[in-house]
Amino acid sequence: MISAWLGRLERLILPPTCLLCGAVGVAGLDLCAGCLRDLPRNRTACPRCATPLPPGGIGACAHCRAQPPDFDRAFVPFRYQPPVDFLITRLKFGGRLTCARLLGELKNRAIEAPAFQKTNTRSIQKKGKASRYSKK
Repeated sequence: MISAWLGRLERLILPPTCLLCGAVGVAGLDLCAGCLRDLPRNRTACPRCATPLPPGGIGACAHCRAQPPDFDRAFVPFRYQPPVDFLITRLKFGGRLTCARLLGELKNRAIEAPAFQKTNTRSIQKKGKASRYSKK
């Protein structure tokens, strides 16, 4: 309850501002509507490793069919292209924690999306053994 109240107070004192263009942020994000719309979403991707597939591609990529990785699934909601690469670089090399907050919120919203909920396997396993993150 206190953290929710502090979050509202923070947004009142420091309203969301787009980290990319400086416009007013929308939906509680530090992104404007235009920049949010322009994010390179990873819509057509290999279900195993999340590598982007060519348009119309379905199923696992050639690499995963030939040599499956040691994990069941990767979740990558955005491609590493501008402006996502810019946000990651600013976080990693510039220490801009506002980028971490934005990227984390975008990831959380992508996980909460109905499309993700339908396909979530609910476990992360290496071949042959359950990980400590597996649901029991």
